[in-house]
Amino acid sequence: YQQANHGVNKTTDGGVTWTNIYAPAEDITSVYFTSATNGVITGGGTSSARKIYQTTDGGTTWNSVYTGANGYFWSVQFTDANTGYASGDGGMIVLTTDGGTNWNAMSTPTASNLNGLYFPTANTGYAVGNTGTIIKYTGSSGIWETVSGGNEINVYPNPASTSLTIHQSTQSSNQQLIITDILGNEVYKEMITGIDNSI
Repeated sequence: YQQANHGVNKTTDGGVTWTNIYAPAEDITSVYFTSATNGVITGGGTSSARKIYQTTDGGTTWNSVYTGANGYFWSVQFTDANTGYASGDGGMIVLTTDGGTNWNAMSTPTASNLNGLYFPTANTGYAVGNTGTIIKYTGSSGIWETVSGGNEINVYPNPASTSLTIHQSTQSSNQQLIITDILGNEVYKEMITGIDNSI
């Protein structure tokens, strides 16, 4: 499955061909499937409500399961078949514990747009957003907290084909850079220490 600007595409031949299977009115920003049949998509618009849609039949039908204020949900990730998180504009994060049928807003310490989510484990998650915002979720406490440090990182050129530069706003030591592909597979790892690091 693949998110497209105004819909969801599906392949059954390993990515050789893609077919649009759903095209709601909102821009689609993220897609996540926990199985061959169960998945959710997120989206929204500057003048339309942020939305989450769910399928339980492999994308044949989709139901709107969450509607919020105007804006976007930018990212969605599940840590198991039942527990998932979606992040979006205005520091919003919503949680599902029933596979995507019901979603509830969580309290976060920011009003910045949250553009990405990453959960390395079921009990530890990170959301990143505008102006260098990074917040961390700890399952044992059940709350999102601001990550201290304030080191803003810029990567350029973007997109890059052969090399790129990573610029840190503050020099720090013993930081590890890990680059993954879209499936989360590690493709590059290096320790970075300088303000500007070329790879």
